[in-house]
Amino acid sequence: MLQKIYISNFIIIDELEIEFSEGFTAITGETGTGKSIIIDAIEFCLGRFQSKVIKKYQGKNTFVKIYFYLEELANIEQALGFKINNNFSITKMIDASNKASITINNKQITNKLIKKLAEYLINIVFQFDTILNKEEYIDILDKFMVYENKEIKKELRNISDLYFKIQNKSNDIYLLEEKIKQFDKDRNYNLEIIKNLESIGIKENEETELLSRRSAVQKLYSNQNLINNSLELITSIPIEQKLTQALRQIEKVENKSIQQINSRVNNVLIEISDIIEELTKIKEELYISEKEIEEIDDRISVIRNFARKYNTSSVLLFEFVDLARKNIHSSDILNKELIEFQEEMNILSKDYDVLSETLSNFRKTAAEELSSIVCSQLKELQMKDAIFKIETKFCEEKQTICGKDSISFLANFNKKSDLMPINEIASGGEVARLNFALKTVLSVFGNFKTIVFDEVDIGIGGAAAYSMGRAMKKVCDIEKMQVISITHSPQVAAQADSHIVIRKTVSDSRIMVFADNLHYEDRVKEIARMISGASVNTDALLAAKQLLK
Repeated sequence: MLQKIYISNFIIIDELEIEFSEGFTAITGETGTGKSIIIDAIEFCLGRFQSKVIKKYQGKNTFVKIYFYLEELANIEQALGFKINNNFSITKMIDASNKASITINNKQITNKLIKKLAEYLINIVFQFDTILNKEEYIDILDKFMVYENKEIKKELRNISDLYFKIQNKSNDIYLLEEKIKQFDKDRNYNLEIIKNLESIGIKENEETELLSRRSAVQKLYSNQNLINNSLELITSIPIEQKLTQALRQIEKVENKSIQQINSRVNNVLIEISDIIEELTKIKEELYISEKEIEEIDDRISVIRNFARKYNTSSVLLFEFVDLARKNIHSSDILNKELIEFQEEMNILSKDYDVLSETLSNFRKTAAEELSSIVCSQLKELQMKDAIFKIETKFCEEKQTICGKDSISFLANFNKKSDLMPINEIASGGEVARLNFALKTVLSVFGNFKTIVFDEVDIGIGGAAAYSMGRAMKKVCDIEKMQVISITHSPQVAAQADSHIVIRKTVSDSRIMVFADNLHYEDRVKEIARMISGASVNTDALLAAKQLLK
């Protein structure tokens, strides 16, 4: 149970300490005194309150400390990972530099952990926490289902995991299909590239090698022309013939000295013949046809034409066709991967469908039980003819984080009415009582030791308000829960075991908030104020005493 709360420098509160008793406690006070700020302080300490404005005075510590007593600590200790006493405290502080810290019995813990612990400590039902939001229906039913059978919590986690796996796999398949579409779109283009470039037998670095060969051929061709010219010059003038004729004439000369000249002329003839023979041989070795240069030029032209056609560099043309082959290959691989993804998706979907159906059966049973209990509660809240029904519908095509169920909250509040969605037929007072009944049942089945109602009786008066106060008292007496109700209803406050009033004063522009535990006489005055307003008269005092009997 909640024993005490100490608040310092929080919103409009300078410093405030409130002690709570067992049983049913009513908290009252005029509008704007700061009653709901106490709830904010509890939420702040338990890591669930989010607001930019927390500190009353900047530059000072904000401090909230809550004292608890629990007989059963198994869940708390399991979550903490260490043992604590039955009497323990939780403290949250934001220091002067706005650094936050949370401790339990002076041992620091994380904000995530304190949120988990809060599930075992206090259930707070807010004024605005109505049951008109359809999105919350399945969560409400699942909470009751888990309270009834803890093992179902594991199944709910499993369906959630499967859902996200399916979403992720679906996204993977979508991205892969888009990629395949792009590959398929380019497939014919890539096949054309491969066909055309394979038909010309493109080779790696071919243009570079052709240009190099052309340069070498051009040089050789120039050398060949020079040798041809030399041979033409040598052979065009009949040197050999004239030297032969001269030699014949010299041979007729009878002179010893002429014989030496004859020998020299003969050697010149032999040398010239050798020169012609060697030049001819070199010419043949260097033979390059003009046709080869034309073939090289034609090949380079073919390569460059294809490069222009496919808007790439002729130097990169071999890599270009290789890339086209890889794209075709990648497309085939992606199609195989897509088949694998689809098979995995089928397995996930089947598992999801089976688990969804299992959960749906659990929900049907839980819905019938919860509907019956809430109907019993409504009868105690002056709604004797009311019928409340939670309807579950298994939607084969639906796929959510919770499964395939669609949940509706139906009711009728008159004997002759048909069951209708509560958001279409319920008045403010009916919604408030229905919400109270449902949230009270959830708190009881959730094994909470403390339940706090934050002005849940708004819009309810007379006998209905009295019945709500009586229901709160019954929860305390029968379920042995601590109930704290912030209320504007005198009928609710009068049935409380203890009564705390919140007061606010303004002096020199300074707001001060106080909390007083009331004795009988002061309770009479406070309830009389709640009945009559600012001016308390005799009739109001008598009515207050009558309520407190």
